[in-house]
Amino acid sequence: MLAYQWLEQASARWTRLDMLLALLDETIRVLETLAQPEPQVLGCVPSPEQERRWQRAELLLAVLISGVNPTLGEVAVACLRTYEYVYHIVRHRKTNQLPSAVNVLATIRSGFEAIRSEANELERQGVIPSLAASSSWGVVA
Repeated sequence: MLAYQWLEQASARWTRLDMLLALLDETIRVLETLAQPEPQVLGCVPSPEQERRWQRAELLLAVLISGVNPTLGEVAVACLRTYEYVYHIVRHRKTNQLPSAVNVLATIRSGFEAIRSEANELERQGVIPSLAASSSWGVVA
């Protein structure tokens, strides 16, 4: 299956909030994995698998950041700042700060989970544009 076909199928079934919660879940999972100490000699370069996890965390956070429209208000700006804070931790490989990064993302996730049924219903009613109706892609050089 081609990537765009997967997107069409996924976006037809998933709501915006379902997609956001899935992204947050996966980001939290990857960060929790990174927070686990890896058996290695001090001062050594991380294993290729560990480096892949760091890169995956960066990518997931970039997706979260790119999905925020800061013109929508204070909540959007607060989410954007939080995602950027966590991205800074990941980008600079600050392992000791990963637990706090997980905590703030888990807080955001629980807030969105609390409004899940209402947001999904608003999307079904057309008050909130569906994921399929507003999917767009762009590249900035």
